Amino acid sequence: MNNECEDCATPVMELAQWPDVMRLRVGGVIIARQRPPTARGTAFVALEDEGGVVNVILRPEGSRRIARCCVVDSS
Repeated sequence: MNNECEDCATPVMELAQWPDVMRLRVGGVIIARQRPPTARGTAFVALEDEGGVVNVILRPEGSRRIARCCVVDSS
């Protein structure tokens, strides 16, 4: 458990070592995204890195901040 770098992403394999209430930065490839109409702006994202998959809940204020990262490329 090493959080020396505030700008570094925590690998998925290390997430279980941290308390549930801890704010951490994660990164990876978005493998699934859901924005149900009944969720009032909340988005659900599955991120995958080389160590596994993490499910992320983005509240409306967080969703707006990273909206450009959650765009689906349909090409």
